[in-house]
Amino acid sequence: MHDGAPCREQSASFGESIAATAVSDTTTWYLLEYRQTWAAKAPESAELPAAVRERFDAWVQSTPNCRPQLIRRPGRSEEPLSFYVARTGGGVRRYSLERYEDLLELDAPAVADSLTASDQEPSTPILLVCTHGKRDPCCAVFGQPVYERAASSTDFDVWQTSHLGGHRFAATLLFLPLGLCYGRLRPDEVEELLETTRKREIWRLDRFRGQVAQPTAVMAAEHFVREHTGQRSASSFHHESLRALDAGLFEAVIAVGKERWRAVVGWDATELLASPSCGKPPERIRTPRLHALDLIG
Repeated sequence: MHDGAPCREQSASFGESIAATAVSDTTTWYLLEYRQTWAAKAPESAELPAAVRERFDAWVQSTPNCRPQLIRRPGRSEEPLSFYVARTGGGVRRYSLERYEDLLELDAPAVADSLTASDQEPSTPILLVCTHGKRDPCCAVFGQPVYERAASSTDFDVWQTSHLGGHRFAATLLFLPLGLCYGRLRPDEVEELLETTRKREIWRLDRFRGQVAQPTAVMAAEHFVREHTGQRSASSFHHESLRALDAGLFEAVIAVGKERWRAVVGWDATELLASPSCGKPPERIRTPRLHALDLIG
């Protein structure tokens, strides 16, 4: 009965878990304001001057665990363009560009390497809301109202962004430099989410997709540890180790304050089928499962 239904509707109707679905292992972000139309492959298709395109692509290829994003804010036409280098869990550096060629004067990978100290965190954190309708219609349909509700905030630097992954979890959004990713957000929930994030706490676990610097298995382990302990601090979790076990299982050791937890997680294939993106053939839904959880110290 879900044939042809929007991917977000299919996923939500099945109650698909969004735990551990954020983009993983991402520590560096290059955010480039681009006011022209975004293609489906937005960062790769942006029409930049040839020398700038070559330099930008080289930055992305040479920076470990890097992800480029296009950003925009409707109504901006006369102001200088913005370019951000952000480090998950570190800091953010913003540059104003009179033209894209100004990027040729920067060494973005060197800037990223310098953004590791927590005291470099900006006074106004960034909030990215995916509205990338050319990539998937659900991103625009569900993301645009969330962006409009969040845009008036003075505590966050709010931008529309290109694809963040997980169209079927729209509206999806990301806080930087905390690296907290959420999904299925509704406009009437925006204020509550922003207030919780101001306190550097995790909002509802059923909407939390994970912390983007972590491997996927660690995101899953963190979800189950948070579910068990009720701990919501955004900065109290630190994963100490991760190793693969047999049968597709992973063991993660996570420090939570003075406690250390061992979690064994895996993924179960369900009998449910849903489209990963609008217009794509249905795929079997896989869901994270906790196999063991022990307090070890």
